[in-house]
Amino acid sequence: NFTLQTLGRIKTIYPTMYGFQQEKIQLPTLSPVKLNHELTITPTDFGIQSNIQITPAIIVERIDCFRCALLNLVKIHHRSFLSDKLQLKIEDVPNDENLVRWHPDFDLVNIPDIDIASLPESPDIRLLASPIEIRHYAERTSSQRVKRALFSTFSSDDVSSTITLPSPSKETLSIDGISSSLIEKIRSKETNKLLSTSIDYEKQMLSRLQQTIEIIQQFFIAERATSLQLDLVAKQIRDCHSGPLSYTQSTETLHFLHTHPANNGWLSIITIRGRHFIKINRYKSINKIIKTIQKDLQN
Repeated sequence: NFTLQTLGRIKTIYPTMYGFQQEKIQLPTLSPVKLNHELTITPTDFGIQSNIQITPAIIVERIDCFRCALLNLVKIHHRSFLSDKLQLKIEDVPNDENLVRWHPDFDLVNIPDIDIASLPESPDIRLLASPIEIRHYAERTSSQRVKRALFSTFSSDDVSSTITLPSPSKETLSIDGISSSLIEKIRSKETNKLLSTSIDYEKQMLSRLQQTIEIIQQFFIAERATSLQLDLVAKQIRDCHSGPLSYTQSTETLHFLHTHPANNGWLSIITIRGRHFIKINRYKSINKIIKTIQKDLQN
């Protein structure tokens, strides 16, 4: 799968191959926000400019340069291996030009992962509710389910720290004459919107879980495996779920299931050499998990 991590590794191997920058892109949406920052990628090596057509010859040459840079990185690991194997200083190891093959004991397949270079991040800032605002909303809401969920988010220390701020004895003016009570109403309204969106998102994720669990169970039985790569499981969910779900949504659902209390250790995500794997506990019943999820949906 081609991800941002893949781009970061390409940048590490061949820094001048592409230029990365965040640009404002016009969004085809009815939302009031018409512009959004997106990561754009442009070829920059060989003096390529936007008004120059990239010919097949340039493409082949760029691929050759990338492969050469990748090979040089492997040679660096090979030299380090020879230094440890022969107990020589790195500068005393024969030059790469004098070597005709890899050392038989050199594990070419399992060399260390390529470092991930940093990419420009979007300057867009998402406004989140503060603990105090969430606390105030929990005290005002009439929904017991929402209230329990919000209060369980914080420990007793967190809750006590959110209510130690002194409350003004009388209405004060701030921000160019705007009363603090009006500001508080605006904040309360924005907090309600944010929490409503969060609750809707949780319900949407919960509604996916029952079928997701059944798909995972059948997939592991069919493959007769104790663990499977996360991307394979996500693709299976994407292809079999009645949602329908995209690959990204399937991955989000897997992570949500992994962190949900109803999971209770049935599904676990493990990382081995930079790759994520899904493992399930065959001794746990999925029926209990599904019943718990159904109860959460009804509350």
